[in-house]
Amino acid sequence: MLSRSAQGLYWMGRYLERAQHLCRLLQLQTAALVDRPVQEIYFGWSRIYISVNRLPPGGSLELTG
Repeated sequence: MLSRSAQGLYWMGRYLERAQHLCRLLQLQTAALVDRPVQEIYFGWSRIYISVNRLPPGGSLELTG
């Protein structure tokens, strides 16, 4: 029983670390939106979506236009 509790705490810690890392990425990306070219903004958001293995709401990571 102690082993299962320790395992649960370990995985909870891992998920919290991932969430903290993602929060830092999102804070940096939103703070850097001012006075940046579209390509740089796109690159920043695509890195975030790739790091969490998700697609953006539009469904594609390709830059259009």
